[in-house]
Amino acid sequence: MNNQQAFSAYLDAFKLLHKNDSVLVRDSNFNIAYISELRGKVMGLDNPDEFIGCKVTSLPSISTNKEALDALKIIDDIIVKKQYAEFVVSDPNLCSPVKIFDLYYKQLINPTNNQVVGYSSFMFPLSLDNHMHFVYEMLDIIQEGNLKGQETQAIELTKREREILFLACLRLSSREIAEIITHKANKQISSSTIGNIIRQQLFKKFKVYSLEALISKAIALGYYTSVPNEYCKYKLIVKP
Repeated sequence: MNNQQAFSAYLDAFKLLHKNDSVLVRDSNFNIAYISELRGKVMGLDNPDEFIGCKVTSLPSISTNKEALDALKIIDDIIVKKQYAEFVVSDPNLCSPVKIFDLYYKQLINPTNNQVVGYSSFMFPLSLDNHMHFVYEMLDIIQEGNLKGQETQAIELTKREREILFLACLRLSSREIAEIITHKANKQISSSTIGNIIRQQLFKKFKVYSLEALISKAIALGYYTSVPNEYCKYKLIVKP
């Protein structure tokens, strides 16, 4: 079996077995060979088939997003060296309610000659437990003062307000934010307190009347990457 035959067999299997999953398949040259309907929706593609044969960097949701392009380069550098690779990705601009997700990459290997003929990736939304674990991971792996976010001076915030706003931009609920701050500060804070700070303080400072409007304005002003030193500004974490 030559490499083209092996890759075609993989494609047939993905289309048959994973048509309802969020999957993307690329050939050995990193050209797109298959985008499932669900993955296309997550990427905001009306017609995923029109991108077959293109590079992922040409997708509308990626081509103009420097952070997405940088993350993709990191991914590609890793998956050419490892048979399996797992990534946790956070992107507040995705066209999907799933803002934090796992990416599982796997090399597709021709069993006849043991050569890599392509790459597959699956996207899974994180469960609440994994969601929380992801944030704890951010707190644990980044030392204070490292990778400081660019300071945004448009709206002056207290340390607590900036902390809550950053976590809100990750689409965490008041209960989840309270849990994380309690964990980090080792001091109990209630979800109602978080809600009050969001509604009474942040809404007023940002001149908005809904949480979605607050998040949209905060992201537009750079508060998603302008974060407290004790939080991570990475959009990509590679799991060993």
